[in-house]
This record gives sequence, structure tokens and C-alpha cells, in this order.
Amino acid sequence: MSAEDTAQFAQDGYVVLDLGMPGFEALAQDIRADLAPRYTRSSRRVHDAWYESEPVRKLACAPGVLRRLEL
Repeated sequence: MSAEDTAQFAQDGYVVLDLGMPGFEALAQDIRADLAPRYTRSSRRVHDAWYESEPVRKLACAPGVLRRLEL
């Protein structure tokens, strides 16, 4: 991540990244559909969703995501 991304993450607890990932919108739809039964209004996070959700696993293991997680 860039220094700006890192600073935003430190301040806000999240960062919005453009992964340049082909098919991202379709994958996002798949993630929403897969996680909807486990999502509640009181919780905006499904802990370790990549263990149980193939669409989330695809996003978590995407090269653009992994590249930004490297130290």
C-alpha cells in the first residue's frame, strides 16, 4: 500500500483500493448473495468469511489484494 493508503487505514480502520480486478462487480454481487444469510444490521462484518465463502476467498486471494498485504 502507499503511504497515503497506510495513513488512511491507521486513521479510519479501512482503506478503499482500486484492485483493477476484471469481473469485480460480479464477484461483489456473489459475495453479497453468499453472505446475506449471515449478515445482520447490527454487525457489518462477517468474521473470517473467507473460510466459508468461495466468493470471499476469491477476493481475499486476488493478486491485487495479496500484493498490498506484503510487508
